[in-house]
Amino acid sequence: MSDLVRQTEVLVVGGGIAGVSAAAHFAGHAETLLLERESALGYHSSGRSATFYHFGIGNDVVRGLTAASSAADGWQEAYGGLIGEVAQALSGVPIDLTVELITHRYTAASRAVLTSWYPGSSLDMSADRRAEKRTKFGSVKHVYDAPTMKALKSFFEERIAAELPQAQILYFT
Repeated sequence: MSDLVRQTEVLVVGGGIAGVSAAAHFAGHAETLLLERESALGYHSSGRSATFYHFGIGNDVVRGLTAASSAADGWQEAYGGLIGEVAQALSGVPIDLTVELITHRYTAASRAVLTSWYPGSSLDMSADRRAEKRTKFGSVKHVYDAPTMKALKSFFEERIAAELPQAQILYFT
């Protein structure tokens, strides 16, 4: 194990918007290491942020993860592979690992923008697979229906427990 890893108190995997933000926050409080596979930070951020999906950006793995972010066909294989890669990369590294699981959701306004920008998109935002969720401020978000949410939660809880037993899932939403 390298000296850099031994001295690390907080490990952030992924250099997208959320990863860089988390690393910046923790860097002021602890020895922080940010791991990014790509050659630049934020490389895939525009493809999977703020309910915007662009299925043509990146290689096969990136396109698969983009599809997986929306519980599209193949999401189990894509995320299973990603969890396996993380487990392999962290093998033998003593860490305090936490996971936050956030599913795809959108508001009526973001749906209108996306469908006007990308009228031929295959991103499934149909009402038959969605349920309404009221926020604490009274706004409405469209989330996956109960069976889809149950499948997502079960998959991630089981896969993370099996491959990353040291990980603690903070929440699923």
